[in-house]
Amino acid sequence: MITFVPVELTDAALADEVGDGLGLVEEGMREAARAQETLLTEASGYLMNAGGKRFRALLVLLAAQFGNARDERIVPAAVAIELTHLATLCHDDVQDEAAVRRGHPSANARWDNTVAILTGDFLFARASQILAELGAEAIRIQAATFAQLVNGQIAETIGARPGEDPLDHYMKVITDKTASLIATSGRFGAMFSDAPAGIATRIATACEAIGVAWQLSDDILDIASESAESGKTPGTDLREGVQTLPVLHALRSAGPADARLVELLGGGELTDPALHCEALAGQHDYRYIHSGDEPLLIAGVATQALEMLEDEPELEVIFVPIGGGSGAAGVCIAANAIDPRIRVIGVQSEASPAAYESWRQKRLVEMPNRTSAEGLATATAFALPQAILWERLREFVLVSDEEIMQAMAWMIERAHTLAEAAGAAPLAAAYRMRGELAGKKVGLVCSGGNTSIEQLTEALIRFLT
Repeated sequence: MITFVPVELTDAALADEVGDGLGLVEEGMREAARAQETLLTEASGYLMNAGGKRFRALLVLLAAQFGNARDERIVPAAVAIELTHLATLCHDDVQDEAAVRRGHPSANARWDNTVAILTGDFLFARASQILAELGAEAIRIQAATFAQLVNGQIAETIGARPGEDPLDHYMKVITDKTASLIATSGRFGAMFSDAPAGIATRIATACEAIGVAWQLSDDILDIASESAESGKTPGTDLREGVQTLPVLHALRSAGPADARLVELLGGGELTDPALHCEALAGQHDYRYIHSGDEPLLIAGVATQALEMLEDEPELEVIFVPIGGGSGAAGVCIAANAIDPRIRVIGVQSEASPAAYESWRQKRLVEMPNRTSAEGLATATAFALPQAILWERLREFVLVSDEEIMQAMAWMIERAHTLAEAAGAAPLAAAYRMRGELAGKKVGLVCSGGNTSIEQLTEALIRFLT
């Protein structure tokens, strides 16, 4: 499938000729992708079927208009250029650990890194075979182009040297990494059409400028677009700590109020999803909503306590599961405001006691995170919820994962309610404290039904045995 570049050719005859040429390029690519090993053929075909603009092939065909556009060398040259480009994409995706390419799973995600690398090697080898038929000069130019491309990729990986202007470094990187092959596309079109002397060099220079502009727009899309628009995983460069034009612009134009954004963007790789999201939000001037340290989130989940007390105003005890702590913080605020006598009791798994230990020690601590109850699985506590819990939560109970699984089974049997492990934890704690709770009105916050087949099976086995 060819996704044509959004270029409007006002000359109908030219548009038809170029369209026919792209069709021949597509046929040539598929022929070149055939290998002795079925897996190589399948992986190569998969990459081609994922689509692509065939932009570089288009430039070969357009540049050929300056000479004999029907020269039999034009289409093979365009095929070789596109195969080279596909080879670099395979290697890029492995290096970037990218899961998406052109809106489809990348080759490394579809198979593995080894298959992706070898497929890229195969496509580059096939491109070289095709160019060898076109003469030594074609091979020399391809080799020089590929060396320049790899040099740009290495320079991007290393980063700017001490004292080097980051923007100058970035422009050099994109010229080598992206624009070099686009420049060669134009050069091949003019060269193999036997265009007049000097045309090939001038076209190569113009195409290099187009390549730089192309990469600039791609880097902006990496920050500003959704995956459906760009066909790639958004924020890849940002996550890897690669300082592209949007990042460099943000760093150069930052004011005193942007200190946190500067800290994030200047700190190298952003592999932590929360930090990555925060950096993206800062670049877009969006508000970053933290998964725990967010006042409006805490206020929102506090409504569950309001609803419970509206249904049962005489509640004396409320058990609430605690992972990050925002839910418990909200329940404490709401319950204390309505009736300070209500006992709010937090519950966490003893296999992941970070929130409990942070509450007990009144400081944020890290603890091993081994529970199977995902809603309670936190290795560190959040600052804002903990500050509220230190002030308002009077009791905190740890229960075992075994008790939680038993509580899940009870809820299915007696209440006909499917609760996730975290949602069953309050029942586990209440059952353990059943003696002192006798005769009291007790409410349990069941956080949801987000369980798994494995957890549900374990709970039912415990119940049946």
